[in-house]
Formats: sequence, C-alpha cells, structure tokens
Amino acid sequence: MGNIRGIAFMLLSMAGFAISDGFVKALTNTISAGQLLVVFGVTGGAILAVMSKARGATLSGPWLTSPIFLTRLATDMLAAAAVVSSFALVPLSLVSAILQVSPLVAAAFAVWLLGESLGPRRLLAILAGLVGVLIMIEPWGERLELGALLAFFGASMFALRDVLTRKMPADVPSDAMVTYGFFAMAPAGVIVLTIEPSIAPMDVTAVLLTLGGVLSGIFGYTMITLASRIAEISAIAPFRYARLLFAL
Repeated sequence: MGNIRGIAFMLLSMAGFAISDGFVKALTNTISAGQLLVVFGVTGGAILAVMSKARGATLSGPWLTSPIFLTRLATDMLAAAAVVSSFALVPLSLVSAILQVSPLVAAAFAVWLLGESLGPRRLLAILAGLVGVLIMIEPWGERLELGALLAFFGASMFALRDVLTRKMPADVPSDAMVTYGFFAMAPAGVIVLTIEPSIAPMDVTAVLLTLGGVLSGIFGYTMITLASRIAEISAIAPFRYARLLFAL
C-alpha cells in the first residue's frame, strides 16, 4: 500500500514540478538564474515556514545539524543551482527530457545506499523510459551544450536527495525537510550571482510568475518528499518520467 500511495504522490509531484518549470523558464527571460534562485528560496521558504508553524509543526531539533540532513540540503542546493542555470541556457523541453535520467540514477542509489532490490520489471520500466528520453534528446547527434550537462548533474543531485529522504530518520518532520529544502535555493543563488552578478528590477508580471512558480514548486516538493518517505525509491522512480509528459 505504501508503494501505491507513493506512486500517486510522485505523479502529483511531477505535475507540480512541470508547471513550476514553465514559470521558471519564463522568468529566466527577464531575470538571471542567481536572482531567481534567491527570490524563490526566500519566498518559498518563508511561505512554508508560516504554513508549518500554523500547523504546529516543529522546524528545529537535534537532527538539524546531523550529517544526513545537511547532506540532503547540499544536494538540494546543488540541484537547484544546476537546473535553474540550465533553464537559462537551453530549451525547457531539453532540460525536462534530461531530468528523466534521474529514475535510473535514483534506482542505482537506492540499491547502493538502501539495499533495495531492483527486479526485472522495475529495471525494464526504468530502461524503457531512458531509451525514450535518449531518442528525444539525441545526444549522439551533436555536441552537448553546457546547459545539458548542468541538467544532468542536477538530475543526479535530485536522485540522491530522494534517496536521502528515504533514509532520513522518522523523527525528522517532512515539513522541516521541505521548508529548509526551499531555503537552500537562496545560498545556491548567491553562489551563482558571485559567478555571474546580475540583478534586475522585477515588474508585476515577474512577481506573478514568481508566485506561480513558488506555489506549484511547493506542491511538487511536498508531494515528492511524502512519496520518498513512504515508498521504495526503486518502485516510484519510473514514475518520474511523467514529468516529461506534463512538460509536453
């Protein structure tokens, strides 16, 4: 039953992330990737913190400085910086396609770090999706761009984050993982801004796009966190490919 619920949460998550990707891609036409990350991280983290406090959820505890929690935050930060930067360099459809390598990476991490078994049906589902992705992006056709490489690195970090979520002790609240995960975008943005300093004023359209991206991103992040906590990673990983369908 846990895997079935996890699959449902994963599908909802991919829908939320695909919608958020559209907002992010639109925003990268007007503001830099670094500025976008800072704005998304601060805004989304603040909204989630208020919502968590309203529900009475705790956002602090001894787990806050544990190695696994900090490592998960690092994967969130690196993934956000890489993927948002890739949105500014290559088309949305290409990034969405490349992100679909994460099921295979997640399954590999799950076998290695969680000791999960990868049966023939799960392996076939993951490989079938990967073949479809390769047909779409045609990496053999021309030289891969920096944006594509960043997207691949981000996909790997997302996969590792999901495995660490599954491995997280039960006493760590999901609210805390989601809230701090969003806040992690802000320092990622600062790092990107130090490499490429560019800050532009945001008009009403940019603010509305930001709000849409943050809210859909919060929904997607919450759903994938729940999915990763209750289901086997190798069971829900193939359903990451739904993100590509929603993106199309």
